[in-house]
Amino acid sequence: MKAGVLYSGGKDSSFMAVMLKRLGLEVELCTANFGVYKSYIPASKSAKSLGFNHRVIDLDIDLLDKTCDMIMNDGFPNDGIKFIHENVVENVAEEYDIIADGTRRDDRTPKLNINQIKSLEDRKNSVTSL
Repeated sequence: MKAGVLYSGGKDSSFMAVMLKRLGLEVELCTANFGVYKSYIPASKSAKSLGFNHRVIDLDIDLLDKTCDMIMNDGFPNDGIKFIHENVVENVAEEYDIIADGTRRDDRTPKLNINQIKSLEDRKNSVTSL
């Protein structure tokens, strides 16, 4: 099975990638980018040092604009961050059997609820989210 890990280059997503590899999965690290700045470069270097393939997911700048509008209207970033996360998960789910990230149980955002996970699994033909 092939796992796509939403990858920031940080300790939590790196840990998830290493654990999935130890479980015998084929792991590829995926970093979202809007083309404004090459923010994926540190993640790419980190992925290489860990021995993983790294893929940059190019997202439309309109998604970033919509997210900024959401945050400005809310006066709080959580819904905007969750919105981007959901869109990246949907994008990555097109190509991987398993989707994972470094989100911890006690994180408030971004986080998919159980209904969102089940919906994703149903729509993407039994995709499993970790």
